[in-house]
Amino acid sequence: MTEKDDWSFLNKILASANLILRPHQLSAHTSPARIEALFSNLQDDYRKFKEYPFADTVRLIEKTTDAQFQMAFLVLSYYARKNILTLTSSESGFSAFSEKELSVYSVLKKLALLDMYSAPELRLKLQSGDTAVDSFFKAYPGIMHGLSSIVTDEDVRPGIRHYLKKKEKTYHELFALAFGSVGGRFIVPVSDARQQELHFITRIEDKLRAHRNGLDFSGKNFTIASLEKGTRFMERLKILVPPHKNTPRNLPGNQYIRAVLARKSLSFNKRPVIFYAVFASHNEQYAAYGYDTQPVDAKEIIGYLDSALQDAGEKKGYILFCIASPTGFADGMGSPPGDTLTRYKSPDLSLCLFDLYNDKKYFNTADPTSVALSRLCDLRTDDEKVQKLQEILYQEMEHRILVNQSVSLDYCRKYVKAEAQDREMVKKIFYQYAREHNLKVIEPGRSGPVMVK
Repeated sequence: MTEKDDWSFLNKILASANLILRPHQLSAHTSPARIEALFSNLQDDYRKFKEYPFADTVRLIEKTTDAQFQMAFLVLSYYARKNILTLTSSESGFSAFSEKELSVYSVLKKLALLDMYSAPELRLKLQSGDTAVDSFFKAYPGIMHGLSSIVTDEDVRPGIRHYLKKKEKTYHELFALAFGSVGGRFIVPVSDARQQELHFITRIEDKLRAHRNGLDFSGKNFTIASLEKGTRFMERLKILVPPHKNTPRNLPGNQYIRAVLARKSLSFNKRPVIFYAVFASHNEQYAAYGYDTQPVDAKEIIGYLDSALQDAGEKKGYILFCIASPTGFADGMGSPPGDTLTRYKSPDLSLCLFDLYNDKKYFNTADPTSVALSRLCDLRTDDEKVQKLQEILYQEMEHRILVNQSVSLDYCRKYVKAEAQDREMVKKIFYQYAREHNLKVIEPGRSGPVMVK
């Protein structure tokens, strides 16, 4: 027979393995009779592969072909176990798989979407917010990490590891083709960005409306003279999504809230305070790829602030500006983000940068107005803050009491980095814990209250 005949024969006997390896060909509901029939065919074809005198050029891919058969046997064994069915044979060289080897298929099943859809289909599904693709997209780095660890695990037989190594490379190429080269520290899909925007804008708006007739800010009392919500801020900056014939409708709106705060006192030269809460996302990235990995950089921040100060100039108002980013802010911005704040000094503006991805705020801790602004931008209610603080402090106080037999109120405040307005909250939690656990609180001196066992 010719070499061409050999290749034709190889493709023919590989058909049984390829059928088993196709996504969704088998399931937990596959009947035992079908599994046994597939197993019988696979054994027969594997025996032919081992016995047939292939030409040397065909034998060059013997290792890869054998790996395909081995993986097909593993898949059948996986579903046989689901059906409480035992597959055994001494003729084909088949041997039972270990628990660890059977778990390999659980990892591969999570990557089935890359086998089922083309790259353009996957990208379109991500852009449109398809929940299955969205979940897969976010889980992909963790799935591939698990796959990589199996490839180097010597408890898994060589044929399976060879198959997985080739699939690992293929999956990386398919993912890159579908979603581009994702080199960011993190990935924020469009669905997450929209959800974060809704949460941020809604919470800020609800807080302002709830305190419309009396908002305490930086030791002064204000009323909300006007409140508006929209996307005009983006229009002012001329930051628009480029024309795109397939632009999805589910992009973040890059919404903003603008509120004018008026002092209740009757003092002369009352100066309005203008508060902005702005959601800043890269819509061109979401439109093109369905995700974003780029933090908001200093140049973009300064563009927002310049526009806000133009508004302040017209109204002769003081600007409070909170920028919320779903992808955080560019590297080099410590706490506070010195690069931006030192380059952008204005007596008419206080700034808070809210990294929604890491739930972290950047602001000038030496400026009381900036500290108060960071609190105004807080998305948690007082009850939620108390609950969160309580969870953190209860665990730490229990540990300190166990190890040191005591814990001070001052330690608790420093542990959660409590600022002025949180200090009373920490104090209440401290005494509440002491009451609940029948612990004594003493005041030995200048150090303040100490809880002792």
